[in-house]
Amino acid sequence: SDFLQQRLRFEEGRLMDELDRPVMMAWEAPLMEAHAAALCPEEGGARVLNLGFGLGLVDTALQRRRPASHTIVEPHADVLLAMRRGGWLERAGVTVLQGTWQGVLPPLCDEADPPFDAIFFDTFAEGADELFRFHELLPGLLRPGGVYSYFNGIASHDAFLHRVYCEAARRHLHSLGLTATFEPVRVSVAPGTWEGAEAGRNWWALEHYSLPVCVRRRREEGEADG
Repeated sequence: SDFLQQRLRFEEGRLMDELDRPVMMAWEAPLMEAHAAALCPEEGGARVLNLGFGLGLVDTALQRRRPASHTIVEPHADVLLAMRRGGWLERAGVTVLQGTWQGVLPPLCDEADPPFDAIFFDTFAEGADELFRFHELLPGLLRPGGVYSYFNGIASHDAFLHRVYCEAARRHLHSLGLTATFEPVRVSVAPGTWEGAEAGRNWWALEHYSLPVCVRRRREEGEADG
């Protein structure tokens, strides 16, 4: 995509693209902690996959939960360079797959024996269509009983439209064998956060964040209407 050709700027507490769009910002850290807790409710043992490193907020939170293995998919050269400088490429138990998820993940899919217990999706410059296409890979990536979540920022400027997208995602995931719930998390964004960001656009207008917790149903749990 065009985004992958852009030079990124690592500023204090945020990562920006050439169009002054925030790729990731420090205010998201409590949300990433909440995602990590939902993905790995118990410390140790989980095989985790994260798509999109950004500032490393969720990956740092996941590392604190001592996963058995930790796979990160990251396509952007500038972020990969920052990861290399931060020692992520040499970190024990961490595997960095350099490329787009569309390129690197299909070979890992195995519906007979999915390789991951917990999966998080937080790419940039991809919308609902790409998110739903990724969901199609989940039966081959996430074991039954495993947990999937994603950064739920679609239509974050419009509460009604946001709820519509949440319901569409819930139905789509249900059709793929996952039961999705959305846990409200209060959002706090400090004044001045959006200064210098694409003409000052407020990228988050909702009071609460709807954190997706999506559990892959086991076969014996059946396919109840949902």
